[in-house]
Amino acid sequence: MLMASVPPLKKRKRDAKSGAAHQREAEAFAAFYRIKDKIESDGMEQNIVLLDPNCHLTIPSWRNFHDNIKRFPGWKVVRRAASDDDKILFNVKRKDKTYWIDIQYDPSHAQSSSSSSSSSSS
Repeated sequence: MLMASVPPLKKRKRDAKSGAAHQREAEAFAAFYRIKDKIESDGMEQNIVLLDPNCHLTIPSWRNFHDNIKRFPGWKVVRRAASDDDKILFNVKRKDKTYWIDIQYDPSHAQSSSSSSSSSSS
């Protein structure tokens, strides 16, 4: 039996991002850099909501943002699913999950990371 030839599906590059996704990722980095130095100079452990559910980072953008923030000693980024009430409060129209993006700073991890890297370079 002959089967009709079906054209292959166009596959998007795995980490391809739209212009809007690039813009939201840039906004996330800008928000982080605006508060990074002040929080580090305070020298206290802090947990801060960086982005509300309106700023949706796509999976590739989230992965890139997360990986870059991890490179800073003492910093950690976490995302929490927004509730249906949060979506209503922030007027989110997306049907899919949306997330809060939190950043956490722990100066004890920053000091232990920097001291271990300086001792390994000696």
